[in-house]
Formats: sequence, C-alpha cells, structure tokens
Amino acid sequence: MTEELKVPFGRRADGTIVHISELTDAENGLRCDCTCPKCGRPLQARNLGKVKVPHFSHNVQTGCEGATESALHSFAKEVFARNSSVRVPEETTYVGCRSATVSEAVDVPYTGVALEQSMGGVIPDVVLQRADDKPPLLVEVAVTHFADEEKCARLEALGYPCIEIDLQDMVSLEEFDRMAVEEALIASEERKIWLFHPNERDVQARLVQEMQQAQEEREREQREAEERRQKAEDRTRKDRERVMSAKYQQMMAARTEKDLAANPIWVANRRTFGIPEGAETPWYLNHEINGEYLWTVHRTVWQSALFRTWVFNKQDRSRFVSVKYALETLHERHPEIWERSLYWAWKDTGDRVRAPAAVIGEYFKVLADCGFLWEDHGTGNPFGWRFVCVKPALVILPPEYNSPRYLPIDGGVHDTETGRDIMFTT
Repeated sequence: MTEELKVPFGRRADGTIVHISELTDAENGLRCDCTCPKCGRPLQARNLGKVKVPHFSHNVQTGCEGATESALHSFAKEVFARNSSVRVPEETTYVGCRSATVSEAVDVPYTGVALEQSMGGVIPDVVLQRADDKPPLLVEVAVTHFADEEKCARLEALGYPCIEIDLQDMVSLEEFDRMAVEEALIASEERKIWLFHPNERDVQARLVQEMQQAQEEREREQREAEERRQKAEDRTRKDRERVMSAKYQQMMAARTEKDLAANPIWVANRRTFGIPEGAETPWYLNHEINGEYLWTVHRTVWQSALFRTWVFNKQDRSRFVSVKYALETLHERHPEIWERSLYWAWKDTGDRVRAPAAVIGEYFKVLADCGFLWEDHGTGNPFGWRFVCVKPALVILPPEYNSPRYLPIDGGVHDTETGRDIMFTT
C-alpha cells in the first residue's frame, strides 16, 4: 500500500474524528468501527505492531485520496463548535517602502460553524458565522494542500475575511496531539496568516494617497528650493555686477584710501613694522595687483597682513607656506575684508573674476622678486605654489627709490630698468 493511502484518521460511528494512535488494541481491524472521512467507506485499523507504522486502511482497495485533509476539516469543525471565538493574527500591508497595520491580532467571536459550504463558486474549508449581520470568517485548514493563487483570487472576490491555518507538521501516522492542534486552531496566532482581509484595500489606498501626498510635498519643497536658489543667484549676480562696476570700484578706491590710516589691521601692522605714522609706505606693501576688487579694504591692509605673517614673523626662515594655506589663513582671520559676493565667483563667472589664490600667488611673486621669499616650486597653478621666507627684515627704501622699479637688495636697490645695483652709503 502506498504511503499516500495510509490514513491517520477515521470517523467513528458518532461522527467524531479519531487518530490511529488513539485506538486501543481491542479496536484493531474492523473492530475499530470507523469509516473514511473522505469517501465514507469502512476502514480497518492496523495498530498491533504487525506493520512498521500503525494506520487506517480501506477495507476494500480504493483510490480514495484526501482523507487526511477531510478528517482535519471535520476535526476543525468539532473544535470550532466547542468554542465561540478564534484568535486571528495581525495583518500588515505594504505599498512600496511604506507599511501599515490593517488589523491587530484579536479574538473574533462567532455563532455557528459550517464545513465545506459552497459560496460563489468557491468552497472554504470552514465557515464561521457571525452575529449582527457581520460577514462570516472563512478558514482554510492546510495540511498537504495550501490555497493557490486561483483560490485566493476567488476568496478575495467573495469579499469575506479569510485566514489559513498551517497544520502540515502537526499531523503524522505516528502521533497526534489534540491539545496542540486545538491550540493552533483556536488560541494561537503563530500558524495563521491572512489570505484576504477586506480592510486591506482601504489601507493600501490610504498608503498610496500618503505616498502621493509625500511625493507632492517633496516636489513642492524642491520647487521652492529651486525658486530660493534662483532668487539667491539673481541677488548674487546683481551684487556682483554692482561690485564689479567702474562706479563702485572708483567709490571703493576713494573710500579705502581715506580709511587706510585708521584701519585697525594696518595700524597694528605699521606699528609692528616700526613705520612711523605719516611715513611713506614701502611700495611692496602698496602694490597694485590684478584682482583687487576682491577686497573691501585698501591693498595695503591685506598686503601688510600677508607680509607680517609670512615674512616679518618668520624669523627661523625654514618653514614654507603654500598659497592655498596663506589664502585660507587670511580669510579665516579677516573674513570682513573680502567682498562676499566675489570670493567664490571665479568658479562660475569665467574670466570676469580672478581666483583669490591667483591674487595671493601674484603678490607672493612680487615679494619673491624683492628677495623676501624664495619660490620653492611653481607649477603654473596658484594653488600649487609654495614659498620659503629668505629675508624676514622689513626694508625701508629712500623716497626716491620707493617704487616697483627698484628692488631691495642688501645695502641698496636693484634698478630693473638699467640692470644696475645702486648701493647706499652709510
């Protein structure tokens, strides 16, 4: 006899379901007085150890299959009939990356039980009738056959709530734990899943609506952010145009020239250098550099700040400085001396605005021509230049030699036009 035709359950004369392991020796063979839960034919019990595994078999050879499933359905009906409520599991639904609880795990009361009742072209295993015109709760008891997509679709079409209870590993020929199966059917949530919950569509629709609203909110925020960015760009563009205009530059030149004597940065640097108030400023601290529109102060202010930090204060003459580091240090210490709208403008205005590093690098080259710095290496990239201090002492030139034509040398100046060195007598 094939394993499929070995039946673990029989139906007694009173209609109750019995497992082969629950029979006594006296109920061996036809004395068990049991019939097949599926086809209704007589069964004989083989439970006295003459076979490896006790089981029921049909008294007359037949191709009956599905007896186990039918027996469990009948047993489930017995259990549900003895109770008045069943525990159903929590149901969660997902739409995209969002999830929501359709229903909590609860005890569902019912008033009646029907087995394998045809409903709209589908036959649920168990139908639990409910009071107050509430829709019935359908129950699928799965042992060897689980609800497939077609059956789930038909159950969904009915519109009634339906759960499935997995008993596949709780039924065997060897043993049957009635208490455990009853627990799984009634009180436990672990073996139950929802095949269809009528509230799920509404919850999914709500999730879809929430996702659409969230998407609309993101799009609105993006539009507003883009509008703010565009307005900021327009303000910056207008501010740059104002700052770069000839009228503004002339105004700033006049104002910074007027304010230079009282500028606190220059006052502090002048005193540190030992330059008397009212004395002529060394030309290399007042040298016109392409890109001066980057500053809101006179060129002497930022040039003296760089000279003080990287020449005058470097008495050891050993450490080098990169243009990038000098730029960052100057901006960190004196952010108020920069035209804010122009500091990064060189990145998106092409040749209209010069990079601050290029301006600092050009000034350092002037100091290198004067012998204060030595260019360690030049790559043609202002961010790559670095310089070493070689002459940290400030040189005060006589008024007649205080111009870019004359480069200071030890004891005199070098005339760049004639190529001659002019030495001063003491």
